[in-house]
Amino acid sequence: MHSYAIESVRSKSPSQRSHIIYNARVSLRWFFSYGSVEGNWVYPLLPDILVNPLASAVPAAMLSILIFLITDRFIERREKTCVATWWITGMALALLLRQSARFNLSSIIESDVSNGYFAASLRYGPLTVLNNYPVLSELSMHPAGNMPGKILLFHALRIFTTSSQAMGFMLVALACLIGPITYALMCEAGFSKRIALRAMILSLVMPAFVGFMPILNTVTPVIALTVFLLSLIAAHRNNKFTAMGAGLAALILILFEPTPFILISTGVFVIGDELQTGKIRWKQLRTTGLTAIGTMIIGLLTLRILTGFDLFAALHNVAKMGMSFNEADRPYVRWLIPNLKDFFMGAGILPSLVFLLAIVSITRLFVHRSSSRRGKKFAELPPNAIALVIGTVTAVLLLDILGLIRGEAVRHWIFLMPFVMMIAAWMTTSKRWLFIVILSMTILQTSLSLWAIGFVIP
Repeated sequence: MHSYAIESVRSKSPSQRSHIIYNARVSLRWFFSYGSVEGNWVYPLLPDILVNPLASAVPAAMLSILIFLITDRFIERREKTCVATWWITGMALALLLRQSARFNLSSIIESDVSNGYFAASLRYGPLTVLNNYPVLSELSMHPAGNMPGKILLFHALRIFTTSSQAMGFMLVALACLIGPITYALMCEAGFSKRIALRAMILSLVMPAFVGFMPILNTVTPVIALTVFLLSLIAAHRNNKFTAMGAGLAALILILFEPTPFILISTGVFVIGDELQTGKIRWKQLRTTGLTAIGTMIIGLLTLRILTGFDLFAALHNVAKMGMSFNEADRPYVRWLIPNLKDFFMGAGILPSLVFLLAIVSITRLFVHRSSSRRGKKFAELPPNAIALVIGTVTAVLLLDILGLIRGEAVRHWIFLMPFVMMIAAWMTTSKRWLFIVILSMTILQTSLSLWAIGFVIP
């Protein structure tokens, strides 16, 4: 049958074969489409050009599998080396996979349409941004409707370079810290180094993460996960200095992007599990929590005194612009399902399917736990994994129901995607072959998505 199918295609005329190839491309692009026509927003399908997405996907997959097999063997003995190797590999994979993209890093950085923060940083100094935000004139759409931290990041980058191309590479390197931080968070949450390694690897090749580079939504997860990680470390070790670090990281996050504070809901389940198992005590949680919150408040008051920055005016501006934009053009109900579809597609089809399988499996075991066999299996499930699954589902559903983001969830919710990778990694604990399949197919999806979808158009 296989040879017959080949001969059938060969027997077609050139025009018929072209028609078959065209229909295949259209079908593939429809499958990878993001957005909602009814909701008045879709990411455009890009016209055909002479770029073969497999030319970057195949070597990227082969490189990833090779380095995974090596680091999987040495992660227990050479932990820091393995983690650093994957940070560097993550940068290389991002740049390799972006060969399927239509636009270079420099053009995206300089564009007022896709970025805007770079141009704003050229127009206004740091003190001017903080003192006058959000009433600065002549801001393009993105900086006008976001917190000032993204403009300030470009001021920080300009300390090292004035080249937009170099800034693009620096942002890729900064974004790829998502890998090491995901690894550290998994270890701190009680998972093995091997599971943490797999979560780190998957977080570096997520379609949305690579697709939106060097847009600053790919940097947001680094800050958000740092807050989560430092908070967990401080609670575990009752370390006030780490708690102060968590407070400073939270201050940076609120100046950069407030939405990831939805992860508090995930933290409630993760820390709640650790309170129940005795890994954390109420007294040390209260002490470190108050220290972190106090540090953030002191930092905000200091900013207010030194620069005149008004946090509440800035948050009000972001909320007002977001609500008016949504109400004018993007109906609430129309985005409840497309947001979820875009989020899981952006995280990766196979990791998301494994994540959904984890939800179904845990739910079934919980519902039927009165059965001796299933009750025993439920009791054998690691509590930290159950807490992480429930916490992640809660955060995703809360974001969706609140309706703060309608459309472009694939970009705005990237900070939640590593949690899907964490559960997918846990589900492959004893199945190395399954992880390799998931990794390879996710890399392929990333390359095809960059080739077919206009994630970022300058």
